[in-house]
Amino acid sequence: MKVSLRTSNDLSQFICSNKEGNSITLGENDAVGPMEAVLMSIAGCSTIDIIMILKKMRQEVRDVQVKVKAKRSKSHPKVFTKIKLSYKIYGKVKEAKAEKAIDISLNKYCSVSQMIEKSAKIIAKFEIIEK
Repeated sequence: MKVSLRTSNDLSQFICSNKEGNSITLGENDAVGPMEAVLMSIAGCSTIDIIMILKKMRQEVRDVQVKVKAKRSKSHPKVFTKIKLSYKIYGKVKEAKAEKAIDISLNKYCSVSQMIEKSAKIIAKFEIIEK
């Protein structure tokens, strides 16, 4: 895996790209902060897994939305100490299947959560909305 980073003209933002040319902008103020990007990554990584697992379980998932809240250490390095993921799963999904999919993702497949759990307690909750 390789990524690259280049600075904006005024050095206030950082454009990060992967080998396929997809990019995100990191920085302060008018861009996503690096620690916010980590939270986005755990939400994205786990949601990819959850959707894949639910489909294999033959559940009719139509959408997944995630809100993430985190607490950080007060002293440097200000690592995450607690992360709460709140999933809204839309579709005809059995509660036990959703719970199992989230557990498997966060505790087995999601590389991001596996790295983060070394310093932070990860808590997940979910609700199923049949629409």
